[in-house]
Amino acid sequence: MNRLTFIDRERSNRLLDFSEKLTNAATVDLAWSHYSDALAQLGAKSAVYGFFPKTVGRSIASEVVAMSSHSEEFNRLYLDEGYIDHDPFAQYALTEDQRPISWRDPRAKKFQTKKSDFFQNSMKDFGMDYGITIPVRDASNWKLGGTGVCFEACSEQQGDEIVARATPFVESAAMLFHSRVQEGDMMRQFFPLSTREKECLLWVAAGLTNKEIAFKLSLSDKTVELHVKNAAKRLNARNRAHAVSRALIYGVIAP
Repeated sequence: MNRLTFIDRERSNRLLDFSEKLTNAATVDLAWSHYSDALAQLGAKSAVYGFFPKTVGRSIASEVVAMSSHSEEFNRLYLDEGYIDHDPFAQYALTEDQRPISWRDPRAKKFQTKKSDFFQNSMKDFGMDYGITIPVRDASNWKLGGTGVCFEACSEQQGDEIVARATPFVESAAMLFHSRVQEGDMMRQFFPLSTREKECLLWVAAGLTNKEIAFKLSLSDKTVELHVKNAAKRLNARNRAHAVSRALIYGVIAP
């Protein structure tokens, strides 16, 4: 057996094992733990995964749902400074090009903003010079997403070699992880709406007013208003219409 065949078989076995663990994972946290462990076996330092509705010309800072094992300090800085809108790799994940992109790939320059230098300097400060971003999509194509994986290296050459060697497995693992956490049981964990909140949103989606919903569900107008308001808050929505669209896109409610 030549070396290439051995590596391919080892990668396939590792992916099969990872896929089985994901399938059996009952919670988002457990799925993320399996994903993080699989990446760590490749020498990954940390990783981030995020998804957001497919929107045009909007900031994604207020839309993204993310999980990260990067340092808490970096995560706070990333959120506080709104770096996601100036992260060229996150912006690349919004495009139709679904190929992996290294954090040293010149293609990223196309997505730089005036604040991108501050973001990339922060990455260097936290020792995040080498890594890869994998764009991921769901079957409906209503949601966009991506995962970024950071590796440590002592030189540019070593960093490039590590990233190139890890890319095939990371790409496959990212797609498997994305597919699993986008399933209905996982989405309901990301957005834990009560039964009443879901019912109210479904009737809002049908065009009913609070008063009409209250009559159908034998509730008061104020109770319906509270349920819709709470649902919107859990969905990080701006208003009731936005809450309905997010709930439908994420599969939390079904028409």
